[in-house]
Amino acid sequence: MLAPVLFHHAEVIGAQLVILREFQQPGLRAWGESFVATFFFHTHPFVTVGAVGSVALALSRRDPRYLVAAWLLLLFIPGLQVCRIRYLVPLFPLLAIMAAYGFSVIEPVRLRRFTAYCAVGSSLVLALAVYLPFLKSHSLANLKDAGRYMDSLAAQTFLVETTRPTSVVNPAVTVPLLDLYTGKSVRYDYLALGQPSAEELARLSLRFTWSYTNPAYYAPPDDFRPDALAIIWGAGETPPPRSRYALTKQFVRSEKIYNFQTYVGIFLPFQALPPQGDAPDSGPGE
Repeated sequence: MLAPVLFHHAEVIGAQLVILREFQQPGLRAWGESFVATFFFHTHPFVTVGAVGSVALALSRRDPRYLVAAWLLLLFIPGLQVCRIRYLVPLFPLLAIMAAYGFSVIEPVRLRRFTAYCAVGSSLVLALAVYLPFLKSHSLANLKDAGRYMDSLAAQTFLVETTRPTSVVNPAVTVPLLDLYTGKSVRYDYLALGQPSAEELARLSLRFTWSYTNPAYYAPPDDFRPDALAIIWGAGETPPPRSRYALTKQFVRSEKIYNFQTYVGIFLPFQALPPQGDAPDSGPGE
């Protein structure tokens, strides 16, 4: 059944296999994540214990239907020894089905329900008390805060500029993210400044950002005169001063973990600045 599909898309599938062999496979050998971290930290231990117990339960019952949920997970973990959680996340629903099969031996319905509530409740606490505050402290949140601030201004059109990149990520990919959080008109003149060499690109984990170019509708027309500027820079960089614009607010929140940082500064023309005392806060956007 899959043969016609594979034949029709042979070129695309072949290119993906080349990437897998030349890029992903060396990366998999370079580093990985332990199964303990994957199945006892990223997954609730109850789910892991239930899934492991379900194997013994299925063997004792000689239930062939169990393989419908288990075969792919068993292939990836004991078979292929895949140690990257990014490849295992799509299999987590199968893990949950296996765990449900294992918990089916718990006779009191109330105890089974309590076990499920414990898993869901503790996961929600972890998500809301640990993961969510971390995401809010991430430097990419500066794009969201800057977009909301842009919406509060009278300026309607913004020219987005990025500084010369010093990180492994193409800064042009941040422009659509900023556009996602603002209703104002955003323009960006894509310049491939500081693009790594072919040898460097082959080693970069985020090399695919350098094959990205912004859609044509971001390009400013020849006679474009923006109402304001939004400048995006990264760690170790400084936004260059503008002769006719003043920095009214900057967003420099950082989790201080990743090399790739995203800071945003909003610049307004001097004649558009509000009277002294009513000016927007020019301090860091926290």
